Formats: sequence, C-alpha cells, structure tokens
Amino acid sequence: SDLKLGKFPQSKVVAPSLINELKITHPDEKGIYHLHGLEFFEINKNFYFIEPIKWKVLKYSCIDGKYHYLLTTKEVLIRKGPMNPENVVKVPHDDRPWEYFTKEENEYVSLYKYSDIRKWLINDFYAFAFNENEQKVICTALVDNSADSTSDETTIFATVDTEDKVFLLSYRDRKSVV
Repeated sequence: SDLKLGKFPQSKVVAPSLINELKITHPDEKGIYHLHGLEFFEINKNFYFIEPIKWKVLKYSCIDGKYHYLLTTKEVLIRKGPMNPENVVKVPHDDRPWEYFTKEENEYVSLYKYSDIRKWLINDFYAFAFNENEQKVICTALVDNSADSTSDETTIFATVDTEDKVFLLSYRDRKSVV
C-alpha cells in the first residue's frame, strides 16, 4: 500500500523561464518560494518543486486499537546541505581515515546516534516536511542501533538505541520487509 504524508523538495525545476522567474522572487521566512500556486525550494543554487512525499507501507501492527506503520519513501529525498565541517574533527588514525568525531559530543560521527544525517532527519527534515497535524500522528519508535541491526555483527559502529520519529532503516529492517 502507498500513502502521501508531508511535503518536501523533490523534482528539479528545469524550465529556464520558470528558473528565471524564481530568481527574481523572494522566499518566505522558511525559505519557500511561492509562484503560480506552487511551492519551490532552493538547494545548492537549484530550484526544486515541493511535492507530497509518497510513502510505501513496509509493515503495520495494531497496538491497543491503534495502527502503527513502518514506512519508507518511494523516492530518494534530497538532503539539504553537507555535514557542517565546523562541528567535526578528523580522528588521528591513519589506518581508519573514515572516522570523525563531533566536537560537541566527542563521539564518532559514523555512529548513527551522533550522525549528522540523524540530526538533520529529526530536526530539519521533520519540521520542514510535516505540518503540525501530521506531526501529531507520527509515533516515536525505538530504533535498534546495535550490531545485530547491521550486516556485520562485529561492527565497531554499533551504538545505543535511539527514540526517533523519523529514521533511516537499518540493514535488518530492510531485509525483513523485502
């Protein structure tokens, strides 16, 4: 089953005349451009249509008479902006060049709990994509970030579980619903 919930920049604007109109239009306080009854957002000097997010229901359950759904987007959503390099320091391990620490947490950025993508999802994405009524129906989920949730049970990147309203599916989540 599919459903629509929330909205987010998705399709790139390619029409030169529309791009030119958007360039002389001013965004609102949230950075949204309004033109011809449509909404647009600028990411890295490109404009995108703000469209309803299409979700695929992966699984559902009924708990205390309420239905709970695990959803995934049908399309890959564009992430606004790169990791903030001012909050990250390189770990001085030449044998592990992929490891970075966050300055404020003193934890590995590659650990999901402290990752930039998790911060973006639970803060920026959630606030932008869902209106107040939609936010009320989104449940908090206990997200398993243990080694068991990965394809490598000996990984050093396992971390404590988190409680999030939006999150990336783990390897185990994805495999269990395919």
